[in-house]
Amino acid sequence: MRSVVKLGMWAWCCLLATADVRAQEKAKSDSEANSPEQAFQAAQTFQVAGDYEKAAGAYREAISGAFQRLGNLRVSEKEFAEGIDLLGRAVRAAPANVAARVDLAIANFQSRDFDKAQKEIEAALERDPKDVRALNLAGKVYFMKGDFASAAARLESALRLQPDFDTGYLLALADLKLKNPVPAGVIFDEMQASSVPSASLHVLIGLAYREAGYLDQAAIHFAKAMELEPTSAWARTFLGRAYLSKGMQQRAIEELETARRDGPDDVFVLSLLGYGYAVTGRRADALEVLQRFDEMEKHRYVSRAARVYVYAGLGDKDKAFEWLEKAYQERSDALAWFRQEPESKSLRSDPRFAVLMRKIGFADAK
Repeated sequence: MRSVVKLGMWAWCCLLATADVRAQEKAKSDSEANSPEQAFQAAQTFQVAGDYEKAAGAYREAISGAFQRLGNLRVSEKEFAEGIDLLGRAVRAAPANVAARVDLAIANFQSRDFDKAQKEIEAALERDPKDVRALNLAGKVYFMKGDFASAAARLESALRLQPDFDTGYLLALADLKLKNPVPAGVIFDEMQASSVPSASLHVLIGLAYREAGYLDQAAIHFAKAMELEPTSAWARTFLGRAYLSKGMQQRAIEELETARRDGPDDVFVLSLLGYGYAVTGRRADALEVLQRFDEMEKHRYVSRAARVYVYAGLGDKDKAFEWLEKAYQERSDALAWFRQEPESKSLRSDPRFAVLMRKIGFADAK
């Protein structure tokens, strides 16, 4: 059995929607420690000393660092094509610049090109097999591609080098996807033992179990979250969703309606409630949710993915795919998850679903 790794500090953050923001922050720290300016000064020193070979190498390092800095800036502004081009130039200028290659892989990951992200991150690991950023990202890339065994191997290596909540959580989720609940449970137990009782932590653990299809365990953790924080609309929403997945529609709707009272215009709650209404035959109530989205959109942003849940529940595939395409056009992060959500089940057999998933970057979609 995998040895227990002490995980230490816990923090709530988005795990797969985008590559780890802290990885980008570390990249900035690395680039400051070995900045283009410093490399340029070193190159001049070598040149004055007559060591032209080292001078040339330092000049290449300076050029690479400059391209890397500009590329990361473009990526931070969601200008992925320009950012990827600049980061590619950084790698070509100095192939030994592992940090630049990892940043290039992150940019490809964020733009949903998982094949290119895999290629770059494996090239980075060939040069430095113990680069924690590279191992972490490799785990995320393989996870998004559905290769959970490779994801678990990379994440376990990263966790041994640098204990971290994100890494441990995703490793546990990969284990659950592999139908290995025991090592996942060890990690989750360690998380709970190393922190104060937390509704947020129970929700996170419940989400992992629900994502992997362990609905009873998911419901248990969502219920524990409710015990710790009875007014948490967040925990109540996921408890309702777990009941939906288990076919306990009436209890699901009760929980979701209660959550809606706490947040009447919460888009996520409304989308799940609309789906619940639809699959339980409450068509008029489901259509009312869609109408509410239309009204809300006059004053605020409403995710294009929200209506997909309701139309999927209503069995209106054409409308569901219309809004899926709109969500794709706005680069909605929700699509990366929706492909495996229970609410998408009625759409997966439609050829349009596989086409859309391939457009997003899931080449193995069927």
